[in-house]
Order: sequence, then structure tokens, then C-alpha cells
Amino acid sequence: MENPKRSFTPIKIPEGNHFMMGDNRDNSKDSRFYGIVEREQIVGEAKRALVSFDLNNWLKPWRSRFGEALQ
Repeated sequence: MENPKRSFTPIKIPEGNHFMMGDNRDNSKDSRFYGIVEREQIVGEAKRALVSFDLNNWLKPWRSRFGEALQ
């Protein structure tokens, strides 16, 4: 089975649906894995990072990003 991150083809998103992307495109399980999301399933909006780990430093907590506002 091919990795969805590498073999994703263009799709048309029906009205009232959303394609969700993770903030780390190469290391996120998002709509490429789970499919599109209906508007009615979205219950909130992310405002801040709760936890963040530095992938280049043995997954140590990235303390400067804890609670940081998302853009």
C-alpha cells in the first residue's frame, strides 16, 4: 500500500466539506489519511499549541512553543 502523503492525487472538495492539513505536512495524519470533513463535524477552532516536540532533538519538549498562539 502506498503512503498517502506521497501518492495523493487531486480531488474536488464538495461544498460544505473541508480538507484538513496538519501543520507538519510530512509528518501529519490529516485528510490525506482520514478523508474530507463535513462542516457539521467541526466543533471548534485551534487557538494555541498545547504541546510541541522538537523532532530534531530526540522529541524533547519544545518549551518555547507551549501555549503559543497559532497563526
